[in-house]
Amino acid sequence: MRWTSKVPSLPFAAVAALALAAALPSGCESSEGNQVEISASARDVTAKGQTVTLSATGWNSYRWSLSDASIGRLSSATGSTVTYTALSVPGEGGAYANQTVTCQTTDSGDGGGAFGTIVIRHVSKGGSATVAAATNSASAPAVAEPAQSQSQSRLSLSRSKSTLRASSSDTATVSVNDSVPNRDYTWTITPNVGTWEKADDGNVIRYTAPGSAQFANTTLTIKCEDTETHATGQTTIRLN
Repeated sequence: MRWTSKVPSLPFAAVAALALAAALPSGCESSEGNQVEISASARDVTAKGQTVTLSATGWNSYRWSLSDASIGRLSSATGSTVTYTALSVPGEGGAYANQTVTCQTTDSGDGGGAFGTIVIRHVSKGGSATVAAATNSASAPAVAEPAQSQSQSRLSLSRSKSTLRASSSDTATVSVNDSVPNRDYTWTITPNVGTWEKADDGNVIRYTAPGSAQFANTTLTIKCEDTETHATGQTTIRLN
C-alpha cells in the first residue's frame, strides 16, 4: 500500500511552539475520562438571530470556540455559560449546516485540556433536524444526517492502537470500516502534532508520534469525512 504524506515533519521550533499552544487554554485537546459536560437550551436554529444558551459543568473555568465563525457567534469566549447567536441559516428546501461548539477547561493540573463538544444545526424551515447529543468521549458518534439519509449519516472508524509514546516514532493506522471504493475521504487531526500520511485509496491513514515527550498526555482527535455524502466519524489516539 502506497502512502501520501499530508503533514510534513515539524522542525524543532514549530514543535516547541505547538507544545506551548497545547498548554494554553484553547484548542481541542482532551483528557480521557475527564470531559467537560455541555448542555444546550436547543440544538437547532431556523432563523437568523436565534439564540441558544450553552452551559458547561465538571470544572471551574472554561474557554469556548466555534468551528465556523461565519454562521454564528458566542457572547463570550470564557465562562461556564455563554449564548450562541445564529448569524445565518440555509435557504428553504431542507438544507442545513453544522456548527461544532467546543468547550475546554482552563483549569490547571491533571484536568487541564479536558474538553467537550456539541453540535448546533442551522436548518431551513423546510428542513429536517436530527442532531447528535453533546460529545465528550473518545468514540463519540458523528452528527446525524436528515432522516432520509440516516444510513449514510456516520462513518465507523477503526484504529490499530489507542495509545502511542509521544517521545517515539511509534505509528498507528486509522481506517474507515465498510469504505466505498474510489470514494474521496478527507482527514483532520487535532491538535496538529506529529505527522500523518494517507493511503492511495484514501480510506486509511498512518499517524506517526511527534518524537517529543513535550506532547505526553495529549489526546489526538482524528476525524474523517466522506466528501460525497458528508458522512463523518471520529476517534482518538492518546500520546503518553
